[in-house]
Amino acid sequence: MEAGQIVRIGKIAFDDLDQEFRAYVTLDGIIERKSKDLKRRKDQLESEVECITAGVARAERILDAFRRLDEIIQKVKENEGEVEDLTQRKNKQAMEIQALGQNIEKLRTELKAFEDAWAIRRKFMRKPETIQAEILRADGKIAQASAEIAKLDARIADVRRGMAELDRSFYFG
Repeated sequence: MEAGQIVRIGKIAFDDLDQEFRAYVTLDGIIERKSKDLKRRKDQLESEVECITAGVARAERILDAFRRLDEIIQKVKENEGEVEDLTQRKNKQAMEIQALGQNIEKLRTELKAFEDAWAIRRKFMRKPETIQAEILRADGKIAQASAEIAKLDARIADVRRGMAELDRSFYFG
């Protein structure tokens, strides 16, 4: 009877016999009795699957956070490189302005020397118009370099604001 080999078809007439033997002789009772362990195992496995799914979801969130972190680090490196490049270009422009300023001073000294020179000596010196033209060209280059420095400063400020935004996104998601 325990193996479920005796099967009763139909309803058991007496309730006390139905309660006592239903699990051993009726088809529904045998299925219910034999499947208890399977149902319990199924519930246990479903619970384990839920735990594993939650763990996988947590791991995916962690991986996503690391991916975002890698992207932010890459952008920060790119921005730092850009700031360094812009700063070098700015310093180059500043050095050019300084060199042009020194050249203008030399040209003014040369112009003053021409004005102070005697007539015979002036024949062997450069013409004041040429010197003035060089001074104007140098002044124009200084203006261009100053404008370029202003553009570079603005770009550096933009990149630094972007870096600050990356910092905020790193710390506050």
